[in-house]
Amino acid sequence: MQVRTFKGPSAKTVLAMIKAELGPDAVILSSRDCSGEGVSWCEMTAGVERGAPEAVPRMGRDEPAAGADGSPAGWGEWHREWDEIKGHLMALMKPALRLDELAPRQRVALEYLEREGVDDKVILALYKHLRSAPAASVLEPLSKVVPVRSWSSEGWPQKVQLVCGPYGTGKTSAVIRMALALRKREPSARVCLVNVDSQRGSGRMMLRHYAELCGMDYREVSGHADVNELSRMSDEYDKIIIDMSGLGRTENLTAALNKNGLAVFLEQQDCAIQLVMSPLYGDAQLRAFLRQYAYDVPCGLVWTKLDEACNFGALVNLSASTGLPVSTLSYGPGLKNSLVPAREAMIWRLVFKKQLPGDVAAR
Repeated sequence: MQVRTFKGPSAKTVLAMIKAELGPDAVILSSRDCSGEGVSWCEMTAGVERGAPEAVPRMGRDEPAAGADGSPAGWGEWHREWDEIKGHLMALMKPALRLDELAPRQRVALEYLEREGVDDKVILALYKHLRSAPAASVLEPLSKVVPVRSWSSEGWPQKVQLVCGPYGTGKTSAVIRMALALRKREPSARVCLVNVDSQRGSGRMMLRHYAELCGMDYREVSGHADVNELSRMSDEYDKIIIDMSGLGRTENLTAALNKNGLAVFLEQQDCAIQLVMSPLYGDAQLRAFLRQYAYDVPCGLVWTKLDEACNFGALVNLSASTGLPVSTLSYGPGLKNSLVPAREAMIWRLVFKKQLPGDVAAR
């Protein structure tokens, strides 16, 4: 999102400036009336969605999974020690942050982000930017830290979408919600839902039920023969959404895909991963999941269980450390109208105001 702050003698004048420079699609992020030295003015911060980046960040296939077979000796211990070193360095640097040198609204925003669990490295990067730009909104550097690529056929044109993530994040529900959102936006799209986790009966039945209810094809993959059949039929579909089974503690995605035969199929298709994560996990656990689910294709983040979280610093931290864009926001127990394609304004309302995308005030 391109974010700018505008000032003028009246709200009408400022709105005209915003429309002239950012266009009619600009979103007003904040507005306030100011006065000083006998002069009054209006100040508004507005943003407009950025164009889609040329390439979506990938999670490298060669990055070893935490505790997976084939990891270098001492890999986990090395990461633990390096995290400790970075923590000590940040502890030494934090007292040098002169927040009093920032504008009051900038200082309040950084203090709030710190309380919400945003990583010290992100706070430091924001501080450096704001210190050199006293009039800037904190949303300007934050928009670069947390990229967004909304869930849609335009944002994610890859035919095959592999939805994966740890047990307990609501992955199967997210698959259904994503398929329903796609069908609502593109009623004529030919969609196939593929279940890889045939051992979990409830999820299997729910996926089949909603596929039949919405006129989508449903298939199951439990071995190479099923994958060959899926490959043979793939030309009949505009979008194939695969519900990948969760991984055990010592497993990694590459090994699991090779085992069930999906690795060859994905190499033959235009594929992307939608990684389902929850802000209920701590940063260390989220990083471990990223190593476990690493695979060398474009990857987006699907954030679920937002209604159960008390803060949303994890959304900032994970994108800041990986560059992965947020594609989808999911919340609430129901399957209908509980998932939206991500937009930057939604994320900032979530982080700063704790407003869910479904709240009337956030619309």
